[in-house]
Amino acid sequence: NGIPELIACSGFFNDRRFDQIIKATSFAETDQTLYIGTQQRGLFVLEKKAGAFGNIRNFKEKYGATGQLQSERVSYLLKDSKQRIWVATYDGLSVFNPDDETFTNINTYFSLSQDFDPKIVFCLHESSDKNIWIGTPTGLYHLDETTGKNAVLHYISKENGLSGNQIMGITEDNFQNLWISTNAGISKYHLKTKKIHNFTTIDGLRSTTFSETSFCKGLNNTLYFGGTFGLNSFNPDEIVESDYKNSIVLTNLNLYNQRVEIGKSNGSHAILEKSLNNTTEITLNNRQKNFQIEFSALDYKASGKNQYAYKLDNFDKDWNYIGTRHFVNFNNLQPGEYTLNIKSASNNYIWNEQPRKLKITIRPPMWQTWYAIVFYVMLIVGIVTIIRWNAVKQVRMAKNLEIEKIKHEQDQRVSEMKFQFFTNISHEFRTPLTLIFAPLKELIHKAQAYKLQDEAIEKIEVIYKNTSQLMKLINQLLDFRKAETENLKLVARYLNIEDFIREACYPFFELAKIKDIKFQIDSTLKNKDIWFDRDKMEMIINNLVSNAFKFNKTPGFVKITLEENVNEVIVSVADSGKGIPSSAIDHVFERFYQVDNSENIGSTGIGLALVKYLVELHKGNIEVESELGKGTEFRLKLKKGKDHLKPEQLFANEAESLTFAREESTLNRFLPLIKKRKIASEGCILIIEDNPDVNQYLVTLLEPFFSVVSALNGKEGFLKALELIPDLIISDIMMPEMDGFELCKKVKANSLTATIPVILLTAKSADQYKLMGIQTGADDYISKPFDPNYLVEKVQKLLISQTKLKKQYSKSIRLDPSDIEIEASDEVFLKKCISVIEKNLQNDDFSAETLATILHLSNSSLYRKLKSLSNLSSAEFIRSIRIKRAAQLLQDKSKTVSEVAYEVGFNDLKNFRQVFHKHFNCTPSEYRDKRII
Repeated sequence: NGIPELIACSGFFNDRRFDQIIKATSFAETDQTLYIGTQQRGLFVLEKKAGAFGNIRNFKEKYGATGQLQSERVSYLLKDSKQRIWVATYDGLSVFNPDDETFTNINTYFSLSQDFDPKIVFCLHESSDKNIWIGTPTGLYHLDETTGKNAVLHYISKENGLSGNQIMGITEDNFQNLWISTNAGISKYHLKTKKIHNFTTIDGLRSTTFSETSFCKGLNNTLYFGGTFGLNSFNPDEIVESDYKNSIVLTNLNLYNQRVEIGKSNGSHAILEKSLNNTTEITLNNRQKNFQIEFSALDYKASGKNQYAYKLDNFDKDWNYIGTRHFVNFNNLQPGEYTLNIKSASNNYIWNEQPRKLKITIRPPMWQTWYAIVFYVMLIVGIVTIIRWNAVKQVRMAKNLEIEKIKHEQDQRVSEMKFQFFTNISHEFRTPLTLIFAPLKELIHKAQAYKLQDEAIEKIEVIYKNTSQLMKLINQLLDFRKAETENLKLVARYLNIEDFIREACYPFFELAKIKDIKFQIDSTLKNKDIWFDRDKMEMIINNLVSNAFKFNKTPGFVKITLEENVNEVIVSVADSGKGIPSSAIDHVFERFYQVDNSENIGSTGIGLALVKYLVELHKGNIEVESELGKGTEFRLKLKKGKDHLKPEQLFANEAESLTFAREESTLNRFLPLIKKRKIASEGCILIIEDNPDVNQYLVTLLEPFFSVVSALNGKEGFLKALELIPDLIISDIMMPEMDGFELCKKVKANSLTATIPVILLTAKSADQYKLMGIQTGADDYISKPFDPNYLVEKVQKLLISQTKLKKQYSKSIRLDPSDIEIEASDEVFLKKCISVIEKNLQNDDFSAETLATILHLSNSSLYRKLKSLSNLSSAEFIRSIRIKRAAQLLQDKSKTVSEVAYEVGFNDLKNFRQVFHKHFNCTPSEYRDKRII
């Protein structure tokens, strides 16, 4: 049905469009239509009429029109088994729909697994399994339709075994083999096994380059392919594939690109004693690791198509397929034994699975030989032995050091325990000193009341001053403990050093009279203000002056001299004592050091050590000069200015004036006698102190002013606090059963006692203990020994503040049933009380005793709690809830006054009216009419 039939068609010669059908490329025919693709005029359609061809229509490229032909250069047409016309052009692949004469690009027509990218399509073919094969300049595409318009696109190229990537033609023989012409030969592709077998000029082709769309299948399964050197035709039935398996011959061994000759020495020996093909093993030294082995297959029919593969045992895991290359290179192989396996395949891709083997041995260098390894092992064993011996020695030394360290730590621990013991003893000293200090203070302030004579007052004042001095010594020991633990902090102020020293030394003038020692203070200072810590400087002066008096002779002298230079103020303390031996001068500032003489009885050896530490804390310096029989002089040097101190060590920038030699009588202005105040009979103060003497003293001190109850330990005190609900608690910290911190926590955590003020009274005066006390909820923290007037005044102020708070809380409380507003911390307790009362409103027998029983409290505890929170007694509190509930119910006019009275627990209507009138200043009926809320 080709061009001859067209020429014979009646009336065809008269059609003017015939001259347009030039360079036809392909044809596709249906029952009524013949489709002709051309290289320059696009697609022509010839319609059949009564067995002859009639009208001729042409489809040309129309850019921008959807559904039109993509290019005028049609390379191939294909009608598939579904009667679809496939149009391959130089601008893509389309499917032509004869019904509406539209073209649909393949990427739009199908839902592909991947887009079809090539723009140029050379040829098309529908295989016997109804799949479309597409030939392009870049490879072969296989379109596999699945369901509907879904399709999977596969790509096959030279990498998969094709002879070339430019697919010129595709046809199929009678055995389901696709024959594909390319630019590099013809490939046979079996549809089922997918094996590819390539044919070139070696197999009889005239050329390996074929023309575009120059192919067809003729009669008797003969295939025709047109190429650059003519026409190639063959019958696939007559092609017989040989099953010959070729064998491998080893041809050459090249070492560093130089051929290894037989019998020629290469280094210490000849590598080849005979030809490589007749050699089963070669041996190379460690410098001959780069070599090449050439081989060839014994198949001369198509030797250029023989395929090769190799595998080196002990090096390669899989076979290495190298194509037609007939040599293999090895570089930098490690010493060892290897076996080279080589196999080949004929031009029909039939592999000989019996490879040719060649054993290759690469000798190790001398330092890797067995005798070298033995030497290494012996050397390592020797080194390990030496290291082990040295390690054992080091371990022994470390053990000895550890033992010494343990001994040292034990000594330090014993020393620490001793010092801790002295510290604890010092704390214990505070308790008896309190019993001495506080009564003395009271005697001084009540001298007139007790009608003491002036001579007695003077003696008491001397006792008081020396008690204060004893307390200072105890504090000194505690401060030395702080210094040992580096917890002593400097707080420097800008003060008058001369006035300060005169005030600090004032008590020693009385001592000088008693001991018949001349005591004087001389000063040549012009600028008297410097930065120093007053408390710590007082420790320094007291220690130095005390030692001067202690080790002086009678009569004698103690002289304090204040001098200055440009940068320093020098304080000198000189005495006329027996002096210090020259051998002891360098040790006097050491801790616990004592000069070996009988006069050191009672000395602790920590005073001067503490002095040195405190002076160095001021960034100053202290020196000592002494001569036996003539006396001792300590020279204290303090720097002027404040640049040597850290900012956190400075207290203020303004000078603080001191009062020289403040008399005890002036304290009366600050600690006046407390007059007894009247307190409600139910109010009380709870004292918790484990020391009976201190406990009794506190009771005696406070009984004239307050109602006092005492307990001897924390546990007993907490139980009494729950029972009595006191107005204030004074507690020690170090107690059996329960300490003061735990007691304070429990008191503040309990809803019944949470609002009770707590004063912690203890010998622990360190800041960290004060902070801990405040954190546990204490309202104040007073250190022993304490000023009795200060304690009484503090108790009075806290009780007054508590009374004010009660009034304020009572104002902020609206005791409406189920509608309560409380600013105090006892909201939960009051809510519970109101809830219990509301549940028993109609119970006329409900009383304060019943409420206390339900709340698990005593009558007195409930009374005190409600009184402190609402300023109402228990009965008044219950009556207030009843009356205010009645006021709410009276707003409902459907209820009578009698019904309301019974609902809130009043059986007597007259009593109800009286109580209501007292509370709201009107009768229930008037309240309802006025709608008073």
